[in-house]
Amino acid sequence: MSVKPLTPQLVRAAAGVVAVSMLMSAGAVPSAVRSAGPNMSTAPAGAAAPAPSATGPKRPVLVAVGAQVSGTVLKIDVAERGHVTAGAVLAELNPAYYRMAAGQARSRLAALRSQIAVSRAALASGQRRAASGVTAAVDSVGTMPPVPALPPVVVPQVDAATKAQLAQARRQIVAARSEVLKDAQSEAASAGQTLGRDQALLAQGLIAPRQLETDRAAYSAAQAQVAVAQSALHQSQSGSPGAAGSIAQVQVAIAAAQRNVRTAQADAAAAKRIVDRDTGLAAQGAVAVRQISADEVTRDAADARAKAAAAELQRAQAQLVAAKAEAVAADASRRQAEVLRRAQAARAQHAAQTRVLAQQAASNIATAAQRAQALASLETEAVTAEADVQRAEADLAETVVRAPADGWVDKTLASPGRNVRADDAVAVIAVNPNRPPHPAAASAASAPAAQDRARLAQIASSEHEVLAELNAEAASISAITAAGIPEVPPVPGAALSPVPYPAYQSNGTLPTLLNGRMPWPVAGAVTSGFGWRIHPIFDTPEFHTGVDIAASMGTPIEAPAAGTVIFAGSLPANGTLVILDHGSGITTTYSHLSACRVYVGEHVQRGQIIAQVGSTGWSTGPHLFFEIRKDGHAIDPLSN
Repeated sequence: MSVKPLTPQLVRAAAGVVAVSMLMSAGAVPSAVRSAGPNMSTAPAGAAAPAPSATGPKRPVLVAVGAQVSGTVLKIDVAERGHVTAGAVLAELNPAYYRMAAGQARSRLAALRSQIAVSRAALASGQRRAASGVTAAVDSVGTMPPVPALPPVVVPQVDAATKAQLAQARRQIVAARSEVLKDAQSEAASAGQTLGRDQALLAQGLIAPRQLETDRAAYSAAQAQVAVAQSALHQSQSGSPGAAGSIAQVQVAIAAAQRNVRTAQADAAAAKRIVDRDTGLAAQGAVAVRQISADEVTRDAADARAKAAAAELQRAQAQLVAAKAEAVAADASRRQAEVLRRAQAARAQHAAQTRVLAQQAASNIATAAQRAQALASLETEAVTAEADVQRAEADLAETVVRAPADGWVDKTLASPGRNVRADDAVAVIAVNPNRPPHPAAASAASAPAAQDRARLAQIASSEHEVLAELNAEAASISAITAAGIPEVPPVPGAALSPVPYPAYQSNGTLPTLLNGRMPWPVAGAVTSGFGWRIHPIFDTPEFHTGVDIAASMGTPIEAPAAGTVIFAGSLPANGTLVILDHGSGITTTYSHLSACRVYVGEHVQRGQIIAQVGSTGWSTGPHLFFEIRKDGHAIDPLSN
């Protein structure tokens, strides 16, 4: 009589803690069971034979029960020809190794569950910060102070009376200066006649040479008066002095005109007195008649100058009215300009705050996305760890070899101290083949695998939902950034101070960043430093939060320090960019890239190539815009 070997499926089903009944029928008889011979003893002497089955074979069959795991036999718990019940212990293997493996698996699972709890709390916090940051940025955009709607400046119109007064004054000035010119010409002609007469008298010896010199001086003065009168008349006719000027200037002109009027009136009065005096003397024969004619010419010229001075005074007074009207309009314009300046300053300050909020929100979103991916990775690892624990505990349980069903021990095949491998038989028992199999045996192996697949699908779905929510929030921040929120401009009128760039060293290289604590990500000259500058595209003041480093298109960019990629994507202004988190609140940003060489969540080492120089976003040519931030605040990379 021979015993057929067991298949692994039957062996594992037979070694369960719960007794497994095996149905031995045609076409389904396991290969580990042989049919009993006609003279086979199925029970020890004196024992009652098993009750005959109503259907199927009545003879018991022999089942070889094997070890489910490898190990050293520690104890045989049954004797040959002894009766055993389903689940009874047949043999025990040394469990030390499997107990240790199970303990290690449980410890790893416990550590992962602790990390998952921390990661879930961090993700929840990150999601709250991201959501509140987006809300703050969007609300800040919605509360931007408006530009005040100011009424147009109304320039007070000069009334009709003033206009008429100005026109009349201009006509009077032209007439008066014409008369002044005419009188000046008459005086010059009279002076010329006197000079000619006295030259004849001097030739006859009737007058002294000194008198002739006096006549020449008088004639020259008269000619000068003619030139002045001609210039004044031409000026009044062209209208060039009509500009009102400032109130102070007009008031000065009025004071001068008043002095000129007083002087001209005094000259006219004096000339009239001379005419009256010489007329009396001529009646007495004391002066020649021609002297009276000269006196009258002088008097008429003085009267003309007085009229011209009076007209100038009248025009200056009318100009004062116009200057005051213009001053009112200018003052209103200045007040409106100040209102607009203050409103623009408030808007710029608010816009700067919005920009900071948007940058903080973008950083929070990137951090939350990284945490979501980290949590999914931990949860996936935990599913694997749970499966490892189940396998380890199953292996530990299988160090105890149990009877698959009720029966009699036919033979023990192992002894204490013997090393056995999985599926090596340790005993043979006779069982009743008509018992139905245990219903849990078929599904026990497949249930954990199905549960693991369902859990992994749920983890992936949860990660997708969180990332979709964060992507929607990132889109809101991108819309804010696309609006071109400006930085705070300098005080109007203040000069932009130049940024002091460090000098090149003797070998032609730039000094290290942060006073030697960080190397340069790419070699090149600094073309725009940290601080206020004029934007190269928009020609407006802006605060440059980093440095521009000149480099050719496609130049590799190296990480200046080890860190984790928290953002790798695009924004309107920055173009393609990468953000690294170096820990301790330090982040570095690389903008205007032509290509990214890393992905979010990747840990990079110092000197690793992370991107390539480009000119994407708001850029005028290939370069790297490099930023360093501490707790979200930009710091000068060239600072000590």
